[in-house]
Amino acid sequence: MKNRRFRVSAPLLGACAVFVASLASAAGPPLSAYTIFGENGVVIGFDSDIVGLVGGRNEDPVTGDAVRLQGKATVDGDVRSGGDVNLQNQASVSGAVIHPVGTTLTLNNGSSVGTNIVGDPMLPTLPPNTAFTCPTGGADDSGVNNEARILGPGPFGALSFGSNFDLTLNGAGNYFFDSIKGGNGSTITVTQAGTKVFVCGAVDFGSVNVTLLTQTNSPCDFYLETKASGDNAVRFGGNSNWVGDVFAPNGEIHIGSGGSVGSFIGRFFSNQVDVEHSIAGGSVECGTTSRNEEEFRSRKDATIFHSRKNQNDGAALTLRVENQTRSLLGFDVSNVDFARVVSAKLILTVSNNGFDVPPYSPSDNWPPGGGRPLSRA
Repeated sequence: MKNRRFRVSAPLLGACAVFVASLASAAGPPLSAYTIFGENGVVIGFDSDIVGLVGGRNEDPVTGDAVRLQGKATVDGDVRSGGDVNLQNQASVSGAVIHPVGTTLTLNNGSSVGTNIVGDPMLPTLPPNTAFTCPTGGADDSGVNNEARILGPGPFGALSFGSNFDLTLNGAGNYFFDSIKGGNGSTITVTQAGTKVFVCGAVDFGSVNVTLLTQTNSPCDFYLETKASGDNAVRFGGNSNWVGDVFAPNGEIHIGSGGSVGSFIGRFFSNQVDVEHSIAGGSVECGTTSRNEEEFRSRKDATIFHSRKNQNDGAALTLRVENQTRSLLGFDVSNVDFARVVSAKLILTVSNNGFDVPPYSPSDNWPPGGGRPLSRA
């Protein structure tokens, strides 16, 4: 059955069981499978958390590393690197770090990786820019604070506005700009899937929040690309919350700032990627149902009691594990190619409600000694 709950011991309970398998192709994952890819280096800042595959081909000329995680930064996934990888104090990679012979993985105090693999990381190729005309031939537009613009697809010049700039991209299609600049508190609203923004120069926001009003509300619905080169070719300052894919093959994508927080949902592909302080980021692989994993929910389960050895309690919404009580879970993995599975996790979300009724999530009344979601590799 789907959406079962798992009771660990009364009064603890509740959770669904999910089987997750990460798959690796013999040719290496395609660029589309990455959350972050930097041709000349990736830096993930202090206390930032990135979910998904991270890759860097060449070493950053400043840090000297192809991929660097600052203190307490985490990657929930694999790292594939063509050069040195450096994890600062208490940084971690849950999966594998794959780097070539002759390169170094440096682990500082309290840092860790799931597996250190020395070998060919099988990195993808970063493609060139899409062909589009620069300058666009469109008219420039500028203003002070609290300005709003509603635009449809077409060519535009340089946009330059102050704080609280509100830009609505109203309709699917291609939008062309010479450059885009907005101050703190800027917003971008995307009304339809298939909205693509192409920029000749830099994209610079003091801070920006993206809102999708599309039917699927997916980061795949919005795409931003720039031909700009150098530092801050694309910059989303502190307290930004970005949604959508960003491509800057000639320059740097920079999100966040020291002492602030922020987030992104989408994929960042560029010459360099700099993720600053306390950024939470993740992605989906557009055109697929998952990023680089397959997810299976339990299709059959039962609780087995000592007093009823030949019967099962399969109708209940919970599963129990306690004295003289056991539970069984079943998954249909008939279509899984186990030769390509590199990791698997059984995820059981536990809750403190002792009955087969909501809420199933942990609350402030968590009982003594028992207490957190269970996840075992």
